[in-house]
Amino acid sequence: GRTLAPEAEFLPCGLIPGKMRVWAVSDIHVDFEKNAAFLERLVSHGGLHGEYQGDVLLVAGDVSHNAKDVQWALTELKSIFGYVFFCPGNHELWVTKDEAREGLTSRGKFTKILESAHKAGALTKPTTLRTNTGKSVTIVPLFSWYDGSLLIDYEAEEYDAYDVCTDSRMCKWDFATGTTTDKSIDRKKKGTNQTPSKGPEKKSYVGVLLSVSRFFHNINTHACQSLLRSPPPHPLP
Repeated sequence: GRTLAPEAEFLPCGLIPGKMRVWAVSDIHVDFEKNAAFLERLVSHGGLHGEYQGDVLLVAGDVSHNAKDVQWALTELKSIFGYVFFCPGNHELWVTKDEAREGLTSRGKFTKILESAHKAGALTKPTTLRTNTGKSVTIVPLFSWYDGSLLIDYEAEEYDAYDVCTDSRMCKWDFATGTTTDKSIDRKKKGTNQTPSKGPEKKSYVGVLLSVSRFFHNINTHACQSLLRSPPPHPLP
């Protein structure tokens, strides 16, 4: 059967009555007043008519760089959708000056944002949902970031991507960065370029598989080859 990446961890299946629709959204940026007001109107409409209670919402990042705003927005969305899935975007990993003074890094901000999402009732791990008709869908949030090859050194007369890209200024990493090629060469020099272990037993899924990620993932990676090995056999009800 089809398999997920070894690191995937399934949560207990949820049962949704009747038909299930899957919606997707990103870049709602509720730190802007107009965007927050629009979200409030959407939630008010959804709460009044109850039309999304049997549906699933995928939120692919860039809700806000403020953890409290992320929790507020996801809590609001969870109040009208049956299930809300979330994966952080680049804005969620921005570190403000106050956070930097407190020693927070983007890796720590990632953990902080996920904690806020969980408090809001959003899901961040692979989860299988079923309808009472017997159909199922497995939602797989994928955490990702830019490919290292985007870190390019430009000539002095050309524009400096580091200066013009806000992510380069607002993200604070506490580990060395480099391209995949650089790391592969480094492993060969150290004589440690060995075949990785097989890892834990792979887990199978049934029904439709949907992955959600802020960034495109490389189809050549082992995880993506496993996820896309064959198409789902059934459409959603």
